[in-house]
Parts: sequence; C-alpha cells; structure tokens
Amino acid sequence: MKPTAVPSPTTETLAELARLRAGTSVSLLVPPVAPDEGKITVRNLLKEAESRLASLGMRRTDARAVVSEAESLLDDRELWMRPLVDASVYVDEGGAVRLPGPALGAPMAVVGPRFQVKHLLDCVPDPRFAVLALSRKASHLFRGDPSKFEEITTAGLPVTMEEVLRYDDREPQLQSHGSGRRGAGGVVAAFHGQGGKREQGEDLLRYLRVVDAAVTAGLSDELLVLAGTDEMRAAYRRLTTYGRVAEGELPGSGERIAARELEEGAIPIVRTEIEAGRNGVRRRLAELAAGGQTPPDLEETLGAAIDGRIDAIVVAGDVEVWGQFDPERRSIVTNGGSVEDLVNAAAVETWRHGGAVYVVPGDEVPGPLPVAALLRY
Repeated sequence: MKPTAVPSPTTETLAELARLRAGTSVSLLVPPVAPDEGKITVRNLLKEAESRLASLGMRRTDARAVVSEAESLLDDRELWMRPLVDASVYVDEGGAVRLPGPALGAPMAVVGPRFQVKHLLDCVPDPRFAVLALSRKASHLFRGDPSKFEEITTAGLPVTMEEVLRYDDREPQLQSHGSGRRGAGGVVAAFHGQGGKREQGEDLLRYLRVVDAAVTAGLSDELLVLAGTDEMRAAYRRLTTYGRVAEGELPGSGERIAARELEEGAIPIVRTEIEAGRNGVRRRLAELAAGGQTPPDLEETLGAAIDGRIDAIVVAGDVEVWGQFDPERRSIVTNGGSVEDLVNAAAVETWRHGGAVYVVPGDEVPGPLPVAALLRY
C-alpha cells in the first residue's frame, strides 16, 4: 500500500495521529537530505523499525507486513526528484500516511504507543486562521489552513446591513418648531428628522453586532484577520467579543477583495502573529527564570499537559528523552511498558488540550530541560 501523501497536515489529521494507540505505531522521520543519501536512510530506517517490532514480541512475518506499508516510499518519483528530501511516514494497522519531515534532529525510526509528531505541532493551531471581509453590502467569513482557504457559512453569515435593518420597527421621529414664517394659517411648522450621522452610526453598530455574534459562533479559536474599510474595521474591533483578532489588517472595500487576495494578504499577518507569540512565550519564560521562579520539571510538565494546565510549551526538536510516564502516579517509570519520547508526549498532550506548541533547537529552549512550559494555573 502506498503511503497517503498529505502536503500539510490538517487539524483532523493531527488529532488522529496524536491519539494513543492500543497497538504499536511506527514513525519514520527523515530530515532534509540529498535524494541519494535519503534512499539509503529510508532503507536503514525500515530495517531498524522491523527489528524493533520483532524485539517487542511481534512475529517476524507480521513485523515485515507492517514495515512493507512504508516501503513504497522508495518508489515515489515525485519525492525523490526534489533537491532535498524530507518525510515523516506513520504506519499502524490502518495503513500509512506521509507528511513533511522534521527540520531538526537526526533520522529516526520510532516504535511505540504514540506517533512522533512534535515537529508537526509547531505553532498549531495558529496556522488555522480566519478572515472576516466586512462590508455594508455583504460581510463574509473565510477559514484557512495550510491546505485550503474557503468561505464558510454559519448562522447569520453572510449578511448585509440591509437584511439586518429590514425588520427594524423604528419609525422616523419627527419634531416641529415654529419657523417664524407666517402664512395664511398662521405660523408654519417646519419638520426635521432625528436621524443623521448618529442614527447611521447606531445602525452600523447594530449590524456589526449581528456579524460578531455569527463570527463567535462559527469559529473555534482561529486567529481572525479583519478586512474592509478603515471605518468598518475600527468599528468592529471596538465591539467584538471574539478573543483572537490579529493586529494586522487588510485595507480596502470588503466586498471587492477577491478570496485569493484575502488569503495572500492574510498569510503574512498570520506568520507575524505566530512569531510574536513564539517570542512572547520565550520572553515570559525568561522573565520567570530571572525572577527566581523554578520551572516545572519533566514529570510535572507531563502531568500538567495531561491535565490541560499548559498554556504554551517550548520543546526541543532535536532532543529526545526516552521513558514511560505513569499518569496515575504522576511519575516517570522504568519497569516495563512501552517506552516513548517524553518530549514528544509533552508536546502532544499540550496540543490536545488546547495549548500552543513551539519547537526550537535544544539550545534555544529556556532553562536546563528540553521542555519549558507556561502553566495556565
């Protein structure tokens, strides 16, 4: 069976890869390498994986069958025609999936209860983003990730200002005053409306509150980029209740910006926000260390990750710590069980519970350990 190639992992793919498995999973990781050397590397990793499966008690024929799921990687012409080759191949009873390889670390074959995916979690879920194109004529919401960008329909969107105000039961309130001009019937009353700029502003806010309610209901923590005129963006930013609005914006008329332009304009904004988030986490960790606050050790970090208490974690992409964590005893144990990379486990559990994961070279992790975590509580 040929490994299914996915250019960039979706959140759904990552969620499937991140779960613990009852059986044994095989991860083959190839960092960027020249094609000739890459083929030799893959062959060696296949042999190593087969040997490890057998050492864990799997029959040789079964181990060979598992590894054969990934062998067709060697026949993928498109992959081997690149100047540099990188790949991550994940194999279990369900088949094989190929994803981009790690940028850090050495080639490795990992056999254990969990796929080795920490490099794929870098800055996720931040790469999932949304764009709100604001316009009186029609406001539209788009969602993007590394593999697609498309408009989404949620309750209340897309919507026009006319639609929102259509069932407005307000009647024009007219007042009169004496004009001072006399006619045959005496003083002539002059009428004026109570509308004008103030009422138009209230109408805009009413419209944008409807838009915001739809955005908040339709998104799930994606970074939101605003597009539209200065007036529309500023008014929406002031009233929105959505918690993740990007600092960067896309100027112009919301209804006139094509979807492709929205995507191309949003991506640099998202990358800037990602880098700002990474730097912010590292700065906060450094400040805590400078203030004498002792960072959690690896056992504490693993327990906090499983409990969903980590807001963000910085992990070494080129360092592994092999062992087994007992979640009930909250300790790293050595007596039996499947051994795994505990750095990878900390990254995966943090991501599974909504925390941010940042992958850096080992010597750039703040503190003495290959993991550094910011706790929520």
